[in-house]
Amino acid sequence: MTGPAHSGAELHGFLAYLAKCAVTGKTYTIYGHKGKQVRDHIHSRDLVDAFWQFFQNPHPGEVYNIGGSRHSNCSVLEAISLMQELTGNDVNYELSGNARWGDHIWWISDVRKFQEQYPAWTYCYDLKKIIQELVEAMQERTGASMPSAVVTLSKHVGCMSVWMRFNSISCSLSGSPPSNKSEGVRFLFGSN
Repeated sequence: MTGPAHSGAELHGFLAYLAKCAVTGKTYTIYGHKGKQVRDHIHSRDLVDAFWQFFQNPHPGEVYNIGGSRHSNCSVLEAISLMQELTGNDVNYELSGNARWGDHIWWISDVRKFQEQYPAWTYCYDLKKIIQELVEAMQERTGASMPSAVVTLSKHVGCMSVWMRFNSISCSLSGSPPSNKSEGVRFLFGSN
């Protein structure tokens, strides 16, 4: 699971950490398997939506696999290529012959059981959209500049179009929070 607030570390949350390396220029180390190990990736919003679907119609005692499945997966090398495309930066990386202990070469979740029982649940984020959001969040956190392709795009299509590209997930076209309760989930914590 990942999302724009994910603060990945070298050995955990590889997409978020790779975004940090891509934006800051830090060298990324690929541990084992020559970078060909495959993982699926699910955005936190898609996972919360799966929880919401279950909450609305629980099936007590059921066990589900939830992840990016075949909808959103890649190898480390494929993720590096996409990071380079989205940042406009070369991603420096090195290969370590030592794989992480317990690391799988290939992992893609089978979400068919959940999809059969909750057909209203669909993914909102594919791999490119996940990585794009990670890169943009890291650029914002670090103060890194946007790639020249994005700056050029803003000159040609206007400020509103570029603003919508970066904020379409959390706001409607009017710039207001979503008005339909089905567009989001609210969690309340505390003693009130």
